[in-house]
Amino acid sequence: MQDQLAERVRVTRQAVSRWENGETQSNTDTLKLLSQEFDVSINTLFGSPRQLICQCCGMPLNEDSLISREPDGSYNEDYCKWCYADGDFASFGQYVFILLLGKTE
Repeated sequence: MQDQLAERVRVTRQAVSRWENGETQSNTDTLKLLSQEFDVSINTLFGSPRQLICQCCGMPLNEDSLISREPDGSYNEDYCKWCYADGDFASFGQYVFILLLGKTE
């Protein structure tokens, strides 16, 4: 199992073993790969240590199914799936973003 996971996230089996034993932590790039591999947010990988809030509409993002995704399928923990999806703001989300921040980007 360690060998298969190590291969999929491009690390050694020993690295996976050290993560499991709490000896080391993975880097940011590997966290992204692990997030994609297990289809959970990075926040969930860490045991949901912080409350995520959509930075556009203010909705609590207390389930991974509510979190937006980037075009590559990775999670974007800053926005809900209704305000931001596939690398772009939804029309309603864009409208709220403009109202709140006075910006279009």
